Amino acid sequence: MDRAAPPDVAAALLTAGYRVVGPVGVGGDGPAWSAVALDGSAERVVVRVVDLTGDPRHAARLHRLRDVDHEHLVRLRDVLDLPDGRCALLTEHVPGATLAALHDARGPWSPGEAVTLAIPLADALAALHAAGLVHSDVSPANVVVRDDGRPVLVDLVSCVVGGSGTPGYGAPEVHDGHGCGPEGDVHALARTVLRHLAVPDAAVDAPWDGGTHVRDLLAEAADPDPVLRPTAQALADACFRAEEPEPVVLPDAAVLARTELSRLAGRGSRDATVRRASRRRTRRTVRTRRVLAGLAAAAVVAAVGAVALVVPRPWGEPTRADAPTSRPAGLATSRRAEVEAAARELTERRGEVLVAGDPADLDAVEVPGSAAHAADRQLLDRLAAEGLRLTGLSVVVTESAAVEEAGVPAAEPSGPGVPADGEAHVRVTSATSAHQRVRADGSVHAEVPAAPARTVVLVLRETPAGWRVAEVRDPEVSPAP
Repeated sequence: MDRAAPPDVAAALLTAGYRVVGPVGVGGDGPAWSAVALDGSAERVVVRVVDLTGDPRHAARLHRLRDVDHEHLVRLRDVLDLPDGRCALLTEHVPGATLAALHDARGPWSPGEAVTLAIPLADALAALHAAGLVHSDVSPANVVVRDDGRPVLVDLVSCVVGGSGTPGYGAPEVHDGHGCGPEGDVHALARTVLRHLAVPDAAVDAPWDGGTHVRDLLAEAADPDPVLRPTAQALADACFRAEEPEPVVLPDAAVLARTELSRLAGRGSRDATVRRASRRRTRRTVRTRRVLAGLAAAAVVAAVGAVALVVPRPWGEPTRADAPTSRPAGLATSRRAEVEAAARELTERRGEVLVAGDPADLDAVEVPGSAAHAADRQLLDRLAAEGLRLTGLSVVVTESAAVEEAGVPAAEPSGPGVPADGEAHVRVTSATSAHQRVRADGSVHAEVPAAPARTVVLVLRETPAGWRVAEVRDPEVSPAP
């Protein structure tokens, strides 16, 4: 990427009192740069260029965006006119780590942490929706958790020009070619929080006041049918009733910095005035104070270690071999949570790889040379040979539970409950959305209906790069005598 901002952008920034410092990444809407104020205040902004000539709606959206102000939505500081109908959006610099970096640097989130994340972001989306706007690209890369634990939704360019979102988070109807509406934002937020939520456990995931489990609420919000999804405001209210917010555990700053740099080096940047009704003011004020109390305490909680997890989606037919049969009694909670979260992530990442269609990406999901890797490589090769690709595919994992391999003793483990060879077995239940196989010209070759929830057992192997899938097994097969 060219490190220098275009001359007209740099000149406009100087006129406005800013100096370009350097690039901060490249998103789906083009490059972004960091700039600092010249008045000695050390104010920093992020600069992105928007073309307003492509669609008359862009200028109208930008006009409405100027009036939206929410503490969990990045603030628009200024808009600078550029030649040829372009403009530069100057948004505040939000110090902190993206959810994508947090995901790689620590383990799964508790239900209380999940609602601490979901409620403010849903409120921010509700503010956008009330202004007649949609974000269009809610994803872990576009949520920054400040150093004090407050989540902030960033990247306002998508609010102006729209888009199909980040693969794996965009709603099925958006991938089918329809524009993103408020329902699409809700789907993307639910998918984002689900990606970080820990596996349900009777002891830690019980409803706070008899309400619905957080995971169930998020799964409903990620329903493939947009008609069945709640509004952003309704999702925020339901999450608040379902679980007591609790502080977000933030890893050590040095760990986060290394993780963010590693992500940028390895994958680039692809990983991108609220006027509430008066009748809700009292109730929402109480809720906001309570959530923010949890957020304020987040900065003092530090994680000792970091868990490197990879991301997941739908699997082929399982191998009919000896299957794991029960949850290992001696599996320590932290180690069990690690492998269960890895299995969930790998299942979701596999779907993203299948949609992207690049066989090289399979190495981030499966053990090269393994049966699982060979099967998916064959699938992608067959699609490529037929000139087809997948679109609109999304997967929701509803359960992930570690189990013990039949006939293999748990003695002398390399970690609690994990055999000495670094192998783990996890039962995963997931459902896939309806999707399409499309030709290179965009025409539909075949409609693939949604598949009901299906359970398989993933055989995971620990590698230097993290857990990877080696084999997919049928959980219904009885162990060999």
